[in-house]
Amino acid sequence: MLIYLRYSAKPNGTDHVQLSVNSDKSVSFQLGGASITLNKDEYVFQLQQTVELEENEVSELKEGEAFYEKGTVSYKIAEPLFDKMKQTVEYLKFFYGIPELDENFTSKGIPEWSEDNITWNKIPMKHRTAWRPSGPIYFLPESLLPGSVT
Repeated sequence: MLIYLRYSAKPNGTDHVQLSVNSDKSVSFQLGGASITLNKDEYVFQLQQTVELEENEVSELKEGEAFYEKGTVSYKIAEPLFDKMKQTVEYLKFFYGIPELDENFTSKGIPEWSEDNITWNKIPMKHRTAWRPSGPIYFLPESLLPGSVT
């Protein structure tokens, strides 16, 4: 089953760095099967792509409760979007010599998918969480512990 993907992102940079184009409209280009458009007014990239999924994979996307981790459909389709967006910004940074531009980016929204390119759904991004203590761990000699006999 063919589904549509889209993702918008804005590169990081110092406050005075803005990416724009020298024309009156947005600029689009292709990168590995994805169409990427730079919006002149908002300085935002929008990536659009189509992918082929099995029926059970589309059902997993509709469920929305799967964790976002390797092996899940949401990971399978979202990670390439993130990678292409990062690659685009890296190209711009190094090709045009913009050292202030950070090739990491801030998200302007969650990646989305659609069956008809009209109704859009968020790609499930539920993450596992765990509390882990931080800070140094000290191991004391047993002779210093209360109740120990030397």
